[in-house]
This record gives sequence, C-alpha cells and structure tokens, in this order.
Amino acid sequence: MIGSIGYNTFIDGPGSGYRRLLYSTGGKMLAQMGAGNHWSTNIVPRGQWNHIVYVYNSQTNIAKWYINGNPDSEFLGAISFGQPIKIGASYNLTGYMFNGLIDEVRIYNRALSAEEVLALFQDL
Repeated sequence: MIGSIGYNTFIDGPGSGYRRLLYSTGGKMLAQMGAGNHWSTNIVPRGQWNHIVYVYNSQTNIAKWYINGNPDSEFLGAISFGQPIKIGASYNLTGYMFNGLIDEVRIYNRALSAEEVLALFQDL
C-alpha cells in the first residue's frame, strides 16, 4: 500500500537486470524486471492512499498490476529472483529514495489470484 507518493519512488532489488517497482513522473507504476518495462495502464492518484499490487506467476511467466483492487495490465516475460531487495531506495543510486509513506509491504511465495488481491483491498 502506498500513500502520498512522490515522483520516482522505489521498491528495488539488485541484479544485472533491473528488479524495480517505481512510481514514474507520469503517474503510472513501472516494473523493470529484466524481461522489459511493464507499465500500469492507469495513473495512480497522488496525495491519497493507494493499494498497489504486482503479481508474478512463475508457472505462466505472466505478471500483473492491480491498482486499488482492480486488474490494471498484464505482461508476459520470465523474471528471475533470488537477490535481496531494498524497500524505499534504489539499490545502487544515491538520491533515489521513496518520497512518501509506505503502510505495509507483503511478499508472498506464490502468485495471488485476482480474488485474493480484491479481498486484501476490501479488508483495508
């Protein structure tokens, strides 16, 4: 869940291919996960709490954005994991700090379904 987000805010992890989730200057979410750039379709409102979910299914190689409980966009491409992540800062760039408030972060060992994402949003 992200609130009062500023520009170029990060949830980041190291590696030769980017493993980065960020809020872009255009107001959309961007995942750079080694398989290419995966933009959200919708703009995430600033100055209010938003529930942002990025789901990757390693069985199908499909990644999805969910914004405030609603499916947003889908992307096909393999993503490799296994490196540590930083939350709120770029792993290798100074000056790229999260500009806002983070209420909670959850990382699951499986892909959540659309129904599970919606239930999490409704439980806020």
